[in-house]
Amino acid sequence: MQQNNNDFLKDKKTLRKLKNLTLSIYYISLIAIFSALVYVFTAFAAFPIGTGYVHLGDIFIFEACMFLGFYAVIPAVLGSILADIFLGFGYYVPATAIIKGLMVVILLLIKGKKKSGARVLLSMIISSVFMQIGYTSYELLLILIGSSNALTYAVVLSPILILSNFSQTLFGVLGGYIMLKISNRLNLFDRKKIIMSIEKEKHE
Repeated sequence: MQQNNNDFLKDKKTLRKLKNLTLSIYYISLIAIFSALVYVFTAFAAFPIGTGYVHLGDIFIFEACMFLGFYAVIPAVLGSILADIFLGFGYYVPATAIIKGLMVVILLLIKGKKKSGARVLLSMIISSVFMQIGYTSYELLLILIGSSNALTYAVVLSPILILSNFSQTLFGVLGGYIMLKISNRLNLFDRKKIIMSIEKEKHE
């Protein structure tokens, strides 16, 4: 009887490890996919404006948040900084790492468990406005550090910087919300739960 109990406990531990491994592989795969999507749509769907560029990468950052939760920080940061380097904006990397990571955290804290609706849209807008403020502040800081006529340049360039970053906010929020609507219509988020459930049942 004792032997049977020991075997049962070992089997339970093995199953738990297999479930955790399945979930780990699932999340690692999604992190890799979204990192690639953020990179591609940031680097290759980019349009120069002002001192930087606008792009479609934020759309997939928003999408990653719905699938990965706080793990979405990884593809948001990784995909974005790789795009900065590829496009020749390496001096943005420190700001991008901080701003994109916090952008994900802010969005997830505001939206809670919601996958759609006004609260999700509000979370996207607030996180994007944070991004806009972050990049505009960083760009003005670069001007202040790099020029003896910094104040003059800052006054002249501020409207351009704000326009550039506002355009990015507009692109990201509109595109991201449309993408989330499509995902909900196709039940992609429910399918994610189904896939995870199936993978768990394989080992039970």
